Amino acid sequence: MSADALEAVLRSKGLPLSAAIQEWYLLAGRWNQRGIPHWIAPELLAVDEGVITVLADVHGVESWVVRCEDQGLDDPPVFAAFETSEVAFPSFSQFVAAMIVNEVLVEAASEGTMVDIGHDAWARVRASLTPIVSSSCGEFLADAPLESATVVIFKYPGDGPTMCRSRTPEGQRWLERLRGAGAV
Repeated sequence: MSADALEAVLRSKGLPLSAAIQEWYLLAGRWNQRGIPHWIAPELLAVDEGVITVLADVHGVESWVVRCEDQGLDDPPVFAAFETSEVAFPSFSQFVAAMIVNEVLVEAASEGTMVDIGHDAWARVRASLTPIVSSSCGEFLADAPLESATVVIFKYPGDGPTMCRSRTPEGQRWLERLRGAGAV
């Protein structure tokens, strides 16, 4: 999306958006999305009860918002729409990174593996991977920088399960060993 087009949309709606959010819309404002979560198109952004919804799932179950009061920050926190008093992601940039990794995990054509890992096994796995994003919603980790990662993992908070994806046969074998070592 061009800077002029975004500026025109925001001006016509009287929307204040932080630098990080504007940068995202400049990069992906016209993204043709295919997955369950959808970024709200710039023309559809609106203030509702002091928040701006930036992402929602197609089923209307979950949505993510930024508070209007935080738009003076360069990179404001993101909240789950149902809980605007607790920060879900400390910054919009981390939220975008998490949603992109989520696309890799959930929407990718590669086979995924769901495992329940005990605390000891998780500590070993976590120590061998690189954190990409962490939030109150869980942790995204990979075995290398994202562009070359063979394994990407999302660990739900608390005792929740772990979703793993691999791009390569080698990564799939590593996941199978992980399943055998610590899965329930």
